[in-house]
Amino acid sequence: MRAFKGKTAVITGAANGFGLEFAKECARREMKVVMNDIDGADLQKAAEAVRAFGAEVATLEADVSLYEEMQKLVKLAVDSFGTLDLMFNNAGVYYIGRVWEMPVRDLRWMLDANVLSVFYGMREAIPVMQKQGTPCHIVNVASVAGLTTARTMSAYNASKAAVVAASEAALMDLKALPDNNIGLSVFCPGYVKTDLDNCERHRPQRYAQDGDPYYESAAYKKNTTMLHKFIQGGEKIDVVVPSVFRGIEEDSFYISTDATDEMFTPVMQKRFGNIVSKTNPA
Repeated sequence: MRAFKGKTAVITGAANGFGLEFAKECARREMKVVMNDIDGADLQKAAEAVRAFGAEVATLEADVSLYEEMQKLVKLAVDSFGTLDLMFNNAGVYYIGRVWEMPVRDLRWMLDANVLSVFYGMREAIPVMQKQGTPCHIVNVASVAGLTTARTMSAYNASKAAVVAASEAALMDLKALPDNNIGLSVFCPGYVKTDLDNCERHRPQRYAQDGDPYYESAAYKKNTTMLHKFIQGGEKIDVVVPSVFRGIEEDSFYISTDATDEMFTPVMQKRFGNIVSKTNPA
């Protein structure tokens, strides 16, 4: 996909972080933008920031880990602007913790938000894009954590590895079609300074902490401190987003950044070498 002007972009988790920066870049490219977030107040502020670029913007406050909400979002794009040309499945949350300590509600939330929302987005967007028959593209936001593993990250690694695998398989399915018009990319950044470490303020009621003593434990407090350190010490977001749009233009499947490649390529090589040689993880 190389032409952006006048096209429609849909972005989940668009009120801050990558989602907001994607929306701003779409506006700079004179696209119409449909922005979604679970936080209505943040979403409206973000929408005003995008409108300041002169873009037409539609918004939907919704939890896209629920299938019906994703259906509403895709319908809103078509009803508002007539097409759906570029979709960023960006919404997600991030918690760390050892698998035997992390509450099941946190695991479910991560899998629902990080994995199911991506499945739902592809399931709803692809038929619309196929019917249009014009060049379209989908970007699924994963993480370098989907290509590597580390201590305290069982659940997050699993969620992002699922996004990578699902995206690879979906791309194969699309490429097998004789008249495919849809490109697909998976974005695998390392640590970037976003708002991802503050996702607790977006926790839906169905995953409420409900007085669980874990959230007052030393382990939870330590993990939260580590998470803030990881995210807030990451790359600046404004140098990351252009690489995503280059990937779209070049129809690249795997998208990362130079800093991510430099830091994590040796880790990935070691990991996949271990897999091939059947060497235990270290």
